[in-house]
Amino acid sequence: MESHSTVCKRRKRIQYIRSFVGLEMSDNETALKTALMKDCHYFREVIESFKFPFQTVRLLRLGIGAEIKPHQDHELGYKEGVFRLHIPISTSDGVQFILDNTLLKMLPGQCWYTNVNYEHSVSNMGKTDRVHLVIDGIRNEWSDKMFFEMAPVESFQSIPFKESTSVDIIRQTIEGLELSDFPANKELKQDLAKATAESTTLSSGKPA
Repeated sequence: MESHSTVCKRRKRIQYIRSFVGLEMSDNETALKTALMKDCHYFREVIESFKFPFQTVRLLRLGIGAEIKPHQDHELGYKEGVFRLHIPISTSDGVQFILDNTLLKMLPGQCWYTNVNYEHSVSNMGKTDRVHLVIDGIRNEWSDKMFFEMAPVESFQSIPFKESTSVDIIRQTIEGLELSDFPANKELKQDLAKATAESTTLSSGKPA
């Protein structure tokens, strides 16, 4: 059985969250040359320390009192070739990140791999917003060396996907994004709506 979470021994598909802060970046060069990144020297240092291609690099904020209902992501574990790292920036004891019935205590400055193919949920019952730097990376030889120094290859397994639950979460997320006028939300809502439509079509047996 794969270890649910691994704290990376370093200093450093869409995340379902109430508030989206920052930029989504499609490759390493773009990630390091945006206007936002230009003034974020420490973020650049952290991001540049990872030597694998990026799918997305984002700052994600979970506001006070907000929650993300239990759900699974699809094909976002190390065995599938795309993986998620969380680097907490601001958090508190009131934040509960539960992965496969295990409460994870992610502290600022740590770097966590989370296999979000497992069912997981997040709630922020603290008195401050939770902000994480979240990196979705693409597996390569460098990442293999990092991961397999901490856990054996056979411990990374695929997890069955419960489609209907995740579709419901996507719909709830779209509703939450409607409450914010942040520019990036428009594209994110479109992507989520498309994912919902595709999942509904496939589950109804109609041709895609």
